[in-house]
Amino acid sequence: MLEWFYKTKHKLSLRIAAGCLCFTLFSETSTAASFAVNYSGRLTRSDGSPVEGPVSIQVKFWNSWTDGSQIGQTLDYSGINLSSGVFALDLALTADQVSAVFGDGSSLVYIEISSENKTYPRQQFSYVPFALRVPVDGKTLAFDTNGKLSLSLTTKPGTNQFLTKDSDGKLAWGTPAAATIQNQAIATGTPSSGQVLT
Repeated sequence: MLEWFYKTKHKLSLRIAAGCLCFTLFSETSTAASFAVNYSGRLTRSDGSPVEGPVSIQVKFWNSWTDGSQIGQTLDYSGINLSSGVFALDLALTADQVSAVFGDGSSLVYIEISSENKTYPRQQFSYVPFALRVPVDGKTLAFDTNGKLSLSLTTKPGTNQFLTKDSDGKLAWGTPAAATIQNQAIATGTPSSGQVLT
């Protein structure tokens, strides 16, 4: 019989090993942007010996420790190899899936693992909210057509322009309105190599 093994003071029965959690905000596929969320744990038998792989694992996210509602879709993985019972999953989630499961990072999320026809107790899924989700307001940051996060600018700067915000709070290239600074005329040309500002 499979069993999760996780050392805690308060649990005597099924135990879950939630280890190594890593967020990488960029991982791309040829069709859509995805976020690589790594999750690992250790499967053991009832006698504590490690389970041998490969195994099939099903992952679900929930909004509560017990009962509650499933958030996001069910993720199925087959042929997962184990090393002394330890597995590592790359949960390749699309931007929409990350948004559905983690939202803005302010709510608790619980992960539930099923393997070999057995469902194990949910564990709180720990993450750093700001590493998980960068606020994308469309004014300063936006996703491009390839799903990469970038500045929300659509043009490159021209000569004598600087980065600023327009009246709507969007990033824009600005041009100095003043003709002089401290009674010195503002040059309109591009500085040459080795030129020093005086």
